[in-house]
Amino acid sequence: LVVPIGVESGDSRLLLNESLSSRVFPQPLMWQVKTDAGHNGSYIVGRIDSAEITPDGIRNAKGVFDVGPRGREAERMVRGKFLRGASVDLDKFKTLNKDEMSELSESIDENLDDKTLIKEARQMGVTLVAKPAFQECFIVLDEELEEATIVDGIHTSEVDLDDDVEGVISTLIAGAIPIKPPRDWFDN
Repeated sequence: LVVPIGVESGDSRLLLNESLSSRVFPQPLMWQVKTDAGHNGSYIVGRIDSAEITPDGIRNAKGVFDVGPRGREAERMVRGKFLRGASVDLDKFKTLNKDEMSELSESIDENLDDKTLIKEARQMGVTLVAKPAFQECFIVLDEELEEATIVDGIHTSEVDLDDDVEGVISTLIAGAIPIKPPRDWFDN
């Protein structure tokens, strides 16, 4: 779940029915390394390729981690369940005005003064955070990738040497190439 509809956040925000839309994909997957206001200090660590807008919110976001150092570290933290919280990044954000709040408050016979009711918002990305506003929102790794390991930024699976000798040789050659080749390799 990226963001729920009809569930109040810890800071009294609530998205109303049919309030959500999404920018075109792909979108950034960010990571807020150090807790700060909003999502300040976040880095791009991956890409979101798709997500579904459903009656209960935006869910089933799918994407990949970047193979750079920050992406690999974020993936490691998620895999180890040290980092799980997901927080949606929204724009085109509109809340109910005073008249709308008053009218709704009267119709449901509840005081809504301390709440922020969102009638329109558009997803533009997701940020991995330590403490998400909506406790229901978290990231998990695709179970098919759960068996894969990362070696120098390359996703590999366990291989039987007898089944794929050429693949093993290619992997060994690729694995021998450093992530940061020496500068003199590029001298003319």
